[in-house]
Amino acid sequence: MPLKRSILIAAVSLLGCGHRPALPAPTLPLVTTPDAPFRAHRPEVNRAAAARSLQLPTVASARLSNGFVIWAVTQRQLPYVALSYVAADAGTAYAGSRPELVQFMVRSLVEGGTFWIDGRAADRLEVNGEAISFAVSPSHSVLSLDTPPAGIDSAVTVLGRTVRYPFWANGALDPVRLNELTAMRENADSVSHLLLGLTASAALGEDVALSLLPMRMTEIRKATIADVQACHAQVMRPASGALIAVGDVTLAELTESAERAFGTWQPQASAPVMRGDVRHSLSDGRRLHLLRGGGDQQADVLIAQPAPNTAQLADELPFAVLTNVVAAPLHSRSERQLRHDAGLTYGVRPQLLRTRNWGIFSMEAAFESSETRAAIMALLATIEAVRKQPVSAAELEQAKQDFAVDLARRTAGNRALADYLGQLFAEGKNADWLQRIPEQLAALSAPDLQRVARLYLSDIDVEVGVTGDLELARELSFIGHLETYQADAQ
Repeated sequence: MPLKRSILIAAVSLLGCGHRPALPAPTLPLVTTPDAPFRAHRPEVNRAAAARSLQLPTVASARLSNGFVIWAVTQRQLPYVALSYVAADAGTAYAGSRPELVQFMVRSLVEGGTFWIDGRAADRLEVNGEAISFAVSPSHSVLSLDTPPAGIDSAVTVLGRTVRYPFWANGALDPVRLNELTAMRENADSVSHLLLGLTASAALGEDVALSLLPMRMTEIRKATIADVQACHAQVMRPASGALIAVGDVTLAELTESAERAFGTWQPQASAPVMRGDVRHSLSDGRRLHLLRGGGDQQADVLIAQPAPNTAQLADELPFAVLTNVVAAPLHSRSERQLRHDAGLTYGVRPQLLRTRNWGIFSMEAAFESSETRAAIMALLATIEAVRKQPVSAAELEQAKQDFAVDLARRTAGNRALADYLGQLFAEGKNADWLQRIPEQLAALSAPDLQRVARLYLSDIDVEVGVTGDLELARELSFIGHLETYQADAQ
C-alpha cells in the first residue's frame, strides 16, 4: 500500500508539472565564475619540492636532576599555551596482564581529586575555567591543560600536584569506576575495535590485542584502591615523564615552573618490567575472522599486518610513506581501485599503531556483502603488488607529499603539536627528531619502500576480520581458513 501511494504522488507531481509555463532562457553570456581562469590553466604542483620545503618547529629541551624531561616550542602572540604531562611508562602495552588497571588509574588520578596544601583535598582542579583532560593509549598516557600565557606557572603547579599527590576520592572510587565502565561499554559497541582486536590477537598475540582494546570489565570491578595506588607508583615516574608546552612561553620560563612542581619528585617503586618485542607475525596462511551480528546487506572488513615498532628507526619512515601508497585517502592504490574505479566503497581507512614493543598496520572499509569477496582479494592484490615491484616515481612523490601534508596538519596548532610531541617522547625520540624528518623524507627511494613491504606485509600470511551473517561464510571460505565469532556481552 505505501508503495502504491508513493507511485500515485509521483504521478500527480508529474501531471502538475505538465501545465507549468516554460521558464525564460538565461541571460547570455553567463557570468564567469572567479575560479574559471584557474581551472583553464591549472598550475603544476612540484610534489618533490613541497616535501623538501616542509617547515617544522624547533623543540627546545632540558632535563631536571631527577631525569624529568621538559620540551618547549615557543610560538609568540598565541592566546593560550598547550601543556601536556606525558607518562611514557603508563601505556596499556606496558601494563603486564592488567592494561585496564592503567586506564582506571589515570581516570582516578584526574577525576578523584588532589591533595592540596595542609592535607586539604580539592576536586578536579581548573585554571581559568579549564580542567585537566586525559587520554590513555598503548604507548603512553597524557594529561592535558590549556592556559593563557600569564597562567603558565599555576597550570604547571596544577599538573604537578595532580600527578604527584592524588586524593583518589578518599578511597570512594565507585563514581570513577562507573565512568570507566561506561567508556568501556561504548568501545565494546564499536565494530572497528572488535575487528581490530580479533585480527591483532591472531597476528601478534593476545597481549597485543588486550593492550589495544582493554575491555575486560571484571578488571575494573575488582580493582581496589591499593591496586590503583600501586599502579600509579610503578608507571608514574620522573625518569619516564615529560612536561611539554607549545605557545607563548620560553624553555627557561617552563623549566623554572617545572623545577618547583616536579623537581623534588622521586620514584616510589621500581620501573615496570616491559614485555619482550613482538616483531614477527603469528599469521600462518590467510585466516578470516567472521564476527557475526552485522547486517545482511553490508560487511565491514579489516585487514591487519605487523608494522615496525618505534625502536626500528630505519624502517618506520619508509613504512609510513608506504602506507600512503597502499591505503591513504584519495591517492592510494586501494582508493583508486575500490572507490574511484569500481565504486565498491566510500573509502579505505588506514591506521598505523606502534609502541616500543610492536607495531600494527590495518586497512578498513565497508562493502556490500555481495562484493566482499572480490574487495578482499583486491586489497590483498594491492599488498602483493607493492612487494613484487617498486612503486612508480609519481606514486612515491605523491606518497611523500601526503605524508608531509599530514605532518603539517599534526604540527599546525598548539594542542595538535603538543599531542604529537607527546607521542614522539613516548616513542623514545629526541627533541630534534622533527627537524630531521624533511631531509630523511626527501632521501626516500622506491627500493626503500619495497624493502619494508617485503619485510612486514604479506598477501598470503594475513589476518582478515569481517562482520556479517553466516550467508557470507561460504564466500569467505574460498579465500582462506575461516573462524566465526559472536560478540560477548560483559
